[in-house]
Amino acid sequence: MISEKGLESNPNKIKALLNMEPARSYKDVQMLTGRLAALSRFISKLGDRNLPFFRKLRQVAKEEFVWDPQCDVAFEELKRYLGSPKILTRPRGSEEL
Repeated sequence: MISEKGLESNPNKIKALLNMEPARSYKDVQMLTGRLAALSRFISKLGDRNLPFFRKLRQVAKEEFVWDPQCDVAFEELKRYLGSPKILTRPRGSEEL
């Protein structure tokens, strides 16, 4: 979402993620990673934050789906991080990216 302040994350997408329950199925993990992809420019180190979810997607192909504590911790940290969204603005003057 673009405003006078700069580029802001879409509050509806953040609200959807904050209200999400922990994943119960393979499809839920896919939906989570899709929502995170939509917010990717606003999430610092998204690859590192998503790693437990991507590992779970790979693992499920081999065995039954189980939402493990590592995924739960990553999910809660992500919700906490998104609870205080940042605004991206253009560099001013001599500032660099």
